[in-house]
Amino acid sequence: MQKGNKYNWQSSIWLLLFLCISSNTIASSYYSSAQSISASDGLPETTIFSMAYDKEGFIWLGTPSRLIRYDGYEFKSFSNAKQESKPLVVSNMGNIFIDSHNRLWIGSWGEGIAVYSTDLVLLHYFQEDKTNVRSLPNNRIQVIFEDKNKTIWLGTNGGGLARFDESSTDFTVFENDPNDNNTLSHNRVWSIAEDKNGAIWVATSKGLNKLPLHSQFFETFYYDSNSNTSLNHDLIRSLLVDKKGRLWVGTQTGFGEFDVDKHVFERIELLNQSGTSTVSRIKEDRNGSLFIGTLEGLYRYIPDKQQLTPWSGDKKYQLFPQNDIRDILFDRSGLLWVATRFGGLIKVDLTPNIFKHIDSYTIDSALKPIRRVYALFQDSNNIVWISTADGLLTMDLQTNLVTSHLTKEKNYQGNITSISEDKEGTLWLSGSFGLLTLDKARATFANRNDVLEGIQNKNVNKVFVDSHNHLWVGMTHGGLIFYDFSGIRNVYRYDKNNLHSLNDNTILSLFEDRAEHIWAGTPVGLNRFDSVNNIFSHYDSNLTDYLINDITQTNDGAIWLATPASLNKFDYISGNIQRLSVSHGLSNDNIKGVLEDDFGNLWVSSSHGISKYNMGEESFINYSATRSFNNNTFLPDIALKATNGTMYFGGINGIDKITPARVSPSSYKPNTVITDVWVDDKKIFIDNQSPNRTIKLPHDTLRIEIAFATLDFFEPSKIQYSYILNGLNDEWRQPSTSRIATFTSLDPGVYIFSMMGINSHNIKSQNISALKIIIATPWWETLWVKLLMSITVIFLFYKLYQYRVKRYELQKDKLERKVSNRTEELKKSNLQLASTVKQLHTFQKELVEKEKMATLGKMVAGVAHEVNTPIGIGITASTLLHEKMDDLQAAYENQKVTKSKIEKFLFEGNENIGLLCRSLDRASKLINKFQQVDIEQSNKNVTQLHLYHLITEMISPFQSNGSKHEFIIDCDKNMLITSKRESIEHVLSNLIENSLGHGFEGIEKGTIMIECTFSENSCTIMYSDNGNGVSEEFQKVIFDPFSTTNRGSGSGLGMHLVYNIVAQALHGSIEIHNNQGSGIKFKIEFPMLDV
Repeated sequence: MQKGNKYNWQSSIWLLLFLCISSNTIASSYYSSAQSISASDGLPETTIFSMAYDKEGFIWLGTPSRLIRYDGYEFKSFSNAKQESKPLVVSNMGNIFIDSHNRLWIGSWGEGIAVYSTDLVLLHYFQEDKTNVRSLPNNRIQVIFEDKNKTIWLGTNGGGLARFDESSTDFTVFENDPNDNNTLSHNRVWSIAEDKNGAIWVATSKGLNKLPLHSQFFETFYYDSNSNTSLNHDLIRSLLVDKKGRLWVGTQTGFGEFDVDKHVFERIELLNQSGTSTVSRIKEDRNGSLFIGTLEGLYRYIPDKQQLTPWSGDKKYQLFPQNDIRDILFDRSGLLWVATRFGGLIKVDLTPNIFKHIDSYTIDSALKPIRRVYALFQDSNNIVWISTADGLLTMDLQTNLVTSHLTKEKNYQGNITSISEDKEGTLWLSGSFGLLTLDKARATFANRNDVLEGIQNKNVNKVFVDSHNHLWVGMTHGGLIFYDFSGIRNVYRYDKNNLHSLNDNTILSLFEDRAEHIWAGTPVGLNRFDSVNNIFSHYDSNLTDYLINDITQTNDGAIWLATPASLNKFDYISGNIQRLSVSHGLSNDNIKGVLEDDFGNLWVSSSHGISKYNMGEESFINYSATRSFNNNTFLPDIALKATNGTMYFGGINGIDKITPARVSPSSYKPNTVITDVWVDDKKIFIDNQSPNRTIKLPHDTLRIEIAFATLDFFEPSKIQYSYILNGLNDEWRQPSTSRIATFTSLDPGVYIFSMMGINSHNIKSQNISALKIIIATPWWETLWVKLLMSITVIFLFYKLYQYRVKRYELQKDKLERKVSNRTEELKKSNLQLASTVKQLHTFQKELVEKEKMATLGKMVAGVAHEVNTPIGIGITASTLLHEKMDDLQAAYENQKVTKSKIEKFLFEGNENIGLLCRSLDRASKLINKFQQVDIEQSNKNVTQLHLYHLITEMISPFQSNGSKHEFIIDCDKNMLITSKRESIEHVLSNLIENSLGHGFEGIEKGTIMIECTFSENSCTIMYSDNGNGVSEEFQKVIFDPFSTTNRGSGSGLGMHLVYNIVAQALHGSIEIHNNQGSGIKFKIEFPMLDV
């Protein structure tokens, strides 16, 4: 039996009638959303003949007048107009194709075919050449196809079939020969396909052709009016070999499957208003369903189910403003794209629609809109009860059919605010009227305000039957009532004197957790009732808002609170609250309702739609009204999870149904691309094909703008982007929907721009697009310029040097001439001068000799004077002794020697001898002192010594002879100097002897201080005592020979000797500083000597 018999006209009419009656239901089972894209959306051309999808993820559109590239945000148009920056070589681009090498083939209608890279760099351009049998056979390109061996086949209008040879870039042509039945049956080729055996199938205007693998001969199949298994028409317009190897054929009048082995055709009728359907395109989706584009609309066919569904005629969604379908494309995310003639582009999300908006109900066979929803409840009979502004409605969970139950005008006044059911099956209803019950038969209402006895204001917000079949009634102003159906009733109200009372008398929400605790939300916070102790615990200090819109508990035991400020996860044991808000991914902070699905996800309604929270990944997916459901303003605490897992959220214009089981997480990772770069408001070309994209810019570049896109067409407006510019900063920018990055006044250097996209499912792009930006160094800062400038400066300095040298030589020559002239004059003067100098030298020698003689004379005179005194005394003493000896001799000779004379002689002799000895000793000492004045005879040895140790060793004898005088030494113990040890000892010894012998005369205890300081090349000794000092007059001559303050015992040569040792032996200087009566101070300075 033919497949066509299964789709007769009666079944199609019933299908169309069903579509008209319930287009909402049928359409929602086909797709999640659909969007028509036309001129108002920026589409430059609304007639689109073909589409292609490149490796980057761009969608290309072929139109009669231009080529269009779409990135999900904007359409870029390319043509052969002269004003284009890169005009194309052809003026019409009706047939386009992207091959496996990512090359773009543009087939024109009359101008041949051009091959471009996707950056629109022309690679080849082929036109018909009648003189070359290997050229393109015709300039009208009908179809482009690539087989499994990556060979390109072209179908033309009038030139037959052409096979492209990649190596020689020419064509092998297959044309119709009327005299040969083994050739192509017609020269207009509409479509090409390849079967599982490698055979090429060619659709022509007259029959279906088969070219077996490695063969040059065609086998042709035609329409036979006498056979139901033949093609239904000779004009074949579309071919497709599906994933299972089945060949599908679209003809001028219909559609069917052609068995490539048995060569039989099974027809499938496509009913429309004209009675036949011309098939223009057939495509297969990832699930194996076929989409059949016709000149009268679109069909979906599921081969395994033999299920055909027409998509045209869906007037409610108005998918196809024009039914002339010209091409069909599926992108990598699974979106369906339909190109139409005159009607623009249609984008369809084929994923199952998890949302359904229920906005109408049936009453008296009439359809009326649902107005504001006040309450939702599922009873034990699996009926969903809906309280609306028009009364009480019921909904069947299987059919979603909503009907009116009982009008409120006949049974109650006001609106039902909540619904619950007791164990007897009775429904309890609350409202401004108080309490009502609806019996188990759902036929009779009863007033139950007896439960509210004693309550003046009967306005009830919430009614709830707990797991123990106890009734809880939340009043608008009267607190919380407990009723156990046996007559026991408790009323709980706010009591300011009781910390464990209810915190407010207005009850907005009631909830029972798994531990059977009752929770009550009020305008001022949250209450938990402890039934054992009959008290309330309050939780309000950590809440983001005191107002609780809804309460639920998830399977992990956490309590979730919907508030106007955020979604709160509440641990009532610890009191900790986790707040989730817009900063965490929510579309809005005003949360109305919250439910958990069967898969562990939270679904929340807010002022901006529906959001799903993945508690494992801690991420949100937001569903907007434009994509998923009608614009519904959701209301607080109107959320229901049915026993079948379906969830319902109520609002001001109906109910939104969510079927979480239909959600299939997307694994598609979109590609990111850099679409444009502007430098100082000028667009520059970038090669998207290159993995190492680089732009080089001058140093004076002021502004760089980089536009980018994530090629995910699902919800492009919700895609967020993050980017970084290495070299400028090291942190990624916070994700935002902005698609342009701007940088100004970058310093010279190398920068790497990187960006990534995050789609509405929080899936990051599979790649990170990168662009290297090189800002050139200013020419004056480049190495070669610096080198050139350095060479120039060196050259200038060299030239200046040459100039100065030359000028110097000129001046030198001039000066030499002058010198030569002056030399002659000076020679004469020098002779005179030499004579004068000789005379001066002679005179100088005479003066020096005279000065020496004068000094020597003065010294000799002084020495003679000083020595003469003791010698004279000695001579006198010896003369007296000699006279006494003569007297004693005479007495002896006269024999007149007496004892007394001898004693007298001995006494006087001893005195004279002592005087003589003392005089001779003094004279000897004076001579020794005089000899010491010759410094050159001693102190010639220079050595390295510790000055501190030298001083301490030298003063030791003076301290050990019982002296009471104090020595103070201030000198670095480790300091080494190079000098003459004996000279320093001689100088300090003389100074100490003078202090002890003269300075401390009449002083019982004196103090001598020796201070040493050092510099790098010299030494300074400060010698001082606190003795009697000397007069200012004596200070002037203290270093002169024979100057003394004690003529009785001093020679007057000691200080002269000190001066000579310091000046000549130590090559230093000595100065005296003192104040009479307060001691004396000498400053001795001498340099370090070479060893």
